[in-house]
Amino acid sequence: MKIVVTNDTDTDLPLFFYDINYTIRDQHGEEALYFHACFNRENPTRMQHDYELLPKIEGKGRFLGVNIGVDVNQKRYGKSWWGEGEVKIYLDADHPLPTLSGTGTEDYIGTGWMVGQYANLYQGCLLADHERMRYCFYRYHIPDPVYFHSDIRVTIQQIGIILPQDLEGLRKAQTPVYKAGTGLVEMDLTRFQLFELFEREDDWSSCSYFYLDKPENSLPPLASIEDRLEGL
Repeated sequence: MKIVVTNDTDTDLPLFFYDINYTIRDQHGEEALYFHACFNRENPTRMQHDYELLPKIEGKGRFLGVNIGVDVNQKRYGKSWWGEGEVKIYLDADHPLPTLSGTGTEDYIGTGWMVGQYANLYQGCLLADHERMRYCFYRYHIPDPVYFHSDIRVTIQQIGIILPQDLEGLRKAQTPVYKAGTGLVEMDLTRFQLFELFEREDDWSSCSYFYLDKPENSLPPLASIEDRLEGL
């Protein structure tokens, strides 16, 4: 066994500690699973293309959860709400509709209305900077396990909502705004009603965790530190 930790930055760590637990000569059956992690970032995301928290992988295992970071494009969308997209978990060839589908970003982490900073054991939001419009949150499926037997893919939609107080900022940006749904249909902001769902392109990153019945997966290698931190 060999465990390596690498500091990819040019800053020394002021403190680093670790604890490794292991056993010797224990017998592990064929049903034992391997722990995996998947980092992803899109800057920007693409309209009508759900952001992939976990690209499709094949095999048998268990989805453990995800950490997510969002850096909102304020120049384009102001302070309008970005988190109306549904989390979709596709299991065992369930095409085209997912087996599990959420009702919005904040609902996935249990806040139910916008997001604020809090931390619970299995879900929370560690950063909710409403001024800079930067957010980091997590959801771990420990008491509510998500198993798959042949394949899995986990995504989240890139959808926001426009409220009356958002109109001035969007008009000043002079950027086309497209309605959420099939086909890019530009929204007429002069005929705005109570609220509207719309397609977005922001900076999203994530790290998903899962068990798989093999030590390797088909995911691409981890991006370089330059790509992971570009523009931050």
